[in-house]
This record gives sequence, C-alpha cells and structure tokens, in this order.
Amino acid sequence: MPVSLRSAKARLLVCLFISIAFNIVFGTWGARLIGAEPAFPQTRAASVRIERFYAPKPKPMPTPPVRWNQLDRSALRSMQRFPDHLQIVVQGARQTNGAPSSAPSILRVDVSPPDVHASTVMHIRVLTTPDANGVYLRFAVWELAVPPVGAGAFSASDPDFPGRKFEMFARDYAMPPIPPIFTGRTYNVQIVAVGRTTVASATYVPLTLE
Repeated sequence: MPVSLRSAKARLLVCLFISIAFNIVFGTWGARLIGAEPAFPQTRAASVRIERFYAPKPKPMPTPPVRWNQLDRSALRSMQRFPDHLQIVVQGARQTNGAPSSAPSILRVDVSPPDVHASTVMHIRVLTTPDANGVYLRFAVWELAVPPVGAGAFSASDPDFPGRKFEMFARDYAMPPIPPIFTGRTYNVQIVAVGRTTVASATYVPLTLE
C-alpha cells in the first residue's frame, strides 16, 4: 500500500475516533442535564405594577414647581416617636441668607404609622400658620397634596405653641406597591407649606418603608 494512501486512512480513522468521542461526551452531558434537579429552588416570575412611587431621594436644592418661586428651609426642633405615630415640631423657616422667611411656617407634623409598607393607610396631619393655603409631601419627583380641613388654636398649656392659631391640613393615603429594593430603609420626606404669595417653606421628616 502506498505511503500516502496509508497516511490518509490513518487520518480518517483518527477523525472518526475523535468524532465518536465528542458524541459520547455531549450525549452523556445532555442526559445528565435533562435528568438533573435544579441547584436552586425554582421561582415564578412576578410582575408588580408600581403607581406613583419613586425612591425618596430629596435633592439638596429641589426645583420649586410653578406654585412658588422661592423655597425657604426650616429644621426639626424636636421629634417624638410613639408606637403608633411620629410627632415632629418644626422651627421657623429661614431664607438662604439666614433671614426670617415670609413663607407660612410648618408648626407640627404627625405621621401615623411611622413605619409603612405596601397598602398601609398613612394618616398625615400638618399644622401650619394661618397664612398657608396648601401642603405637599414630596418623595423626589413624587408629590402628594394634603388638603386643608380647618383652623384652630393650640391650648394655653401647649409646650411648643401656647395659644397660637394654626391651619390644619390632613388626609389618609394608601401606600402603593413598594419595590423590595426600597424596603427596610428610612427616607427623608419633604413637607412643603405654600403661602398665598409665591414663597413656600419646607422641612424633611423621616419615613421608614418596611
């Protein structure tokens, strides 16, 4: 037999052997893959419709909406956390240069409960000076209006504002579905009191998403 023909047959046999070996290997792997149990429990894919919920990430200087052109800042004077609600007393707002603000003042904020989850009915009550005509809660780009419900005055024995008149804004709000990535954290929620001019005051209060 010529050398070239013998060499060609040898190469052919080698190729056939390699092909058979690959078929055996891939066939065994495929059989194991089909019959094997998953390494992790299988889960069903679930879709959640999120309505008007965004991660509460207030910016240091949020852009005021068209309802006002100046947003002055106020700080928390005191905060008391009860099992069923959070009560916050607010200092008077100040302009950027430190001068007193001409905007209405937020006096006291009550949020119940202090920790919320999806479908929790959140009770919101904000007491302002009588010159306020609107209150808003802002979670970054998400905004919730709190309507006025009536006027009143603190009792003479109130430790913070004895005898002072106020305007009350209140509403109940059912929390929409909250993505799991946002739960288990406390966020700053901005509360804004709008006056009858184009000046508003704002402060931040904490809210925990469970």
